[in-house]
Amino acid sequence: MEGISAPAFQEEASAQVSFYEWQLAHGICVGIEVPAEIGPDCLDKLLSVLHPTERHAVETFPEWKKSSWIAGRLAAHEALRRLGFNDNYAVLNDSRGAPLPPSGYTLSISHKKRGPVTLAVALADRSSAISLGMDIEALWPMRMNIAHLVCTEREILASMGLSQSRRWRDVLLRFSMKEAVYKAVDPFVRRTLDFSELSLDLYEDGRADATWTVLNPLPNLFLDVRWMLWNDWVLASARTEKAPE
Repeated sequence: MEGISAPAFQEEASAQVSFYEWQLAHGICVGIEVPAEIGPDCLDKLLSVLHPTERHAVETFPEWKKSSWIAGRLAAHEALRRLGFNDNYAVLNDSRGAPLPPSGYTLSISHKKRGPVTLAVALADRSSAISLGMDIEALWPMRMNIAHLVCTEREILASMGLSQSRRWRDVLLRFSMKEAVYKAVDPFVRRTLDFSELSLDLYEDGRADATWTVLNPLPNLFLDVRWMLWNDWVLASARTEKAPE
């Protein structure tokens, strides 16, 4: 995006790294795009930016995992920096695989490999009284075979009569938003939720209404879900906080 300063490491890592920023309804979102297979020189430069504990974690990963994990941490640090957090902090994972933010902040990371690049996004906010979920998905190619796994019968009926490409877009939006929701609610439910447990009504302004198809596992929490299309990517975010009494 124009009008923003790039992170310091971008110049060090040369043109192999691209940087993006969005101000979403749920917080600041930073995207970092790196080669899916990072060359030794670029890898060394990117590793040098990470916290020593993060660098040690990368050393234990198989090669296929390194680019996405590094990009995710770079995005997370940059999102936190843009919220005013500049401490030397290692973003590690909890027992469920979610990133652990510094005290007073909330954070969610998502990454996806598409062709020769990996794009990672991090969504952050200053409040620790909320929980965030972020997901990113490649819009193409079409993968309609996931529709019966992702959509409830009500959601499938809502897409009837639409063109094939529009039906696919809605399937992927629902998949991505449900992934974001499940990340956002995981700190409270601490279990894997099924796609059938949530039904989403989509609006073209980037909002969605979420309805639980089972007993609401979060009766005292407010849930807000949003989506955005960008450069043939789907970005979905969810935010939970205590419902007003």
